[in-house]
Amino acid sequence: MGLGLIGLGAVLGGLAVLWLIVTAASGDLRGGGFVLGLMLAAILGLPPIFAGYVVLRRSREEAVALDELVGHRRVLEQDRLFRTRIATEARQQAARLAALADGQPQLARAAARLKGVADDLESSRYDESAWYETVELADEDVAVLGRYDDLVSERLRRIARQVDALELGDRQDAAGVLRAAQTWERDLDQRLELLRGERPPTRNPSDLLAAEEPARGAEVIAALAPGDAITYEGVDYLVELTITYFASGRAWTIHRLGAEDARHWLYVAPGGLALAMLELVTPSAEDGAREVRRGDSLYRLTDEGAASITVTSARGREEGLGVDFWHYQAPTGGLYWQERWPDEPRAYEGAPIPPRALEIWPAERTTPT
Repeated sequence: MGLGLIGLGAVLGGLAVLWLIVTAASGDLRGGGFVLGLMLAAILGLPPIFAGYVVLRRSREEAVALDELVGHRRVLEQDRLFRTRIATEARQQAARLAALADGQPQLARAAARLKGVADDLESSRYDESAWYETVELADEDVAVLGRYDDLVSERLRRIARQVDALELGDRQDAAGVLRAAQTWERDLDQRLELLRGERPPTRNPSDLLAAEEPARGAEVIAALAPGDAITYEGVDYLVELTITYFASGRAWTIHRLGAEDARHWLYVAPGGLALAMLELVTPSAEDGAREVRRGDSLYRLTDEGAASITVTSARGREEGLGVDFWHYQAPTGGLYWQERWPDEPRAYEGAPIPPRALEIWPAERTTPT
């Protein structure tokens, strides 16, 4: 319609101008008539052109609004399916834990938590009209929401594996099952907060407190990607592969650095506030151990949970993987991390390094930063 109105205005105005030209060429048109003819051309042509422009502009705005509405509706529909699935699976694990909870109050508490969350997921409903008007989710928020879906699902699968072990008579730490249920509930709460438009924290408070001053080049360090070059202790490395971990609203990365005769793994904390140089080692502890001794160092558990990971390399990108992790630290500051991947266990050992120890050449630049 807008294009038709613009075309109509152009035709009417063009015909009026053509009449003026023909009349002027025949000598029958005087100055006053020429001005009157121009006014007539404007009266005939401009209103339809202006109306067509308004129609086109409104149609584009309506198309954008419709796309946003469809996107919001898709998010809500996916959320309904996610809630239904998670509630069903949580209720199943709660029933299994309740059957095993005789004489173990921590298992009973874990079962009660799972059942309570499942009840909340099934009973809560959105006021869609109010949600459309008040909540604005950017594309990156929708992407983070998807990562939360992967993380919450992986944590629930971890609980299911723990329950499987309990049913088979394996001696499990009941407190560990309860902690897993509490962590799962916390991540689910953060997901729901994001869906309400509240952004969860993206940095670990301990990293903020440990940083005496902002790290130089923190943005550059946080943006490291395969293909970038790094100089550390006089050796030049290439970032070959990047693993991004997402858990509890935080995202950290480990980069594989390759040189001619050396290979290291660089840990980058959220925001680039802390770094550590790690080596890939053979796991030396059972999953979930509270302490690990390696050589003369005694490492104590500082963090554990499940994370969804994204592996990025020159060959492509793989998302949606899930790993269990246990982070240990020694009083001297040394680090030992153990992970349970779908196919094998992995472990890293190393120590923190200052950001100034690195020189970085991003792939798109040739001068050091």
